[in-house]
Amino acid sequence: PKAKGLEQREVMAYAQDLGSVASRPGGQPSSASAEDAAEIVSQTYSVLYGLNWALSQTGAPLPTPPIPSPLGALGPTPQTLRPQDTVTWNCTGVNVSGDASDPDSDGVPANATYNARCTYAYTGGGGSASWTWEMRNLNVQDPNNSDPYAGWRIRGQILWTVSAGGETGNLTWTINAADVVKTARGSYNLTHRSSLDVSAGGESGQLQYDFTGTWTADPGQPEGLPFAVNGTLTEEGSITLTANGESFSVQFSGNLHYSTQCGGYDSGTFTLTISTPDGTLPCRAAITGCRSCSGSCTE
Repeated sequence: PKAKGLEQREVMAYAQDLGSVASRPGGQPSSASAEDAAEIVSQTYSVLYGLNWALSQTGAPLPTPPIPSPLGALGPTPQTLRPQDTVTWNCTGVNVSGDASDPDSDGVPANATYNARCTYAYTGGGGSASWTWEMRNLNVQDPNNSDPYAGWRIRGQILWTVSAGGETGNLTWTINAADVVKTARGSYNLTHRSSLDVSAGGESGQLQYDFTGTWTADPGQPEGLPFAVNGTLTEEGSITLTANGESFSVQFSGNLHYSTQCGGYDSGTFTLTISTPDGTLPCRAAITGCRSCSGSCTE
């Protein structure tokens, strides 16, 4: 899959990329490769960015998830590489078990588990750096093999290691549930429960995500996955950050309208309550137009 950076403007709650892989109707039955699974996981990861974007509109100080791209290739892009630069990419030990068939050709396997390890290294005018990206028992399932818009269910673990400038950072993403499941035409249930364990520079911390929601496409919209068409996201849940022996949690709920023309939310409201060792802070945000919002927190 393409290793693209997950910019905030591109991933507000999955963004349109969510539908780029798992909405490929038609074609001949195929099998879903480890690369297909990696791309789906990258779209699932983007929900964390979208969630943080919405919450941040309240003006509240919030933890932001780390930014590994789909395959851990955070290095220079082809446009920035110089002739003397050297880039190497290698994937070894790719193992696929279960049923990787893909009868509806949507890039989502029937029920397959992936184990793989990939490395990326750069040496050149910008110094040197290396990345490791690893799938561990990553299970990806298609809720309905005859419907290319059925969505997916994901369980498993992704590990990243980044080394550059004498520093090494590690991130382990444990996915207990990352589900986008169609319930009717234009309607989906969304579930996300995962943890991100991060260590770098002698410090470590953990972000825990736990939320559920629904997606409803606008009337008259064509068939499409959430955020590939216009629709409304309703969700609630929590984020908990644990670091340096202290805990910081956010309880949230929201009802937001997503516009493909805008490429983001254009209306809706979001509320949250932040809890820290020093007390609680209620906050609220209103989306007043395309990428336009106002928010405040009350002491």
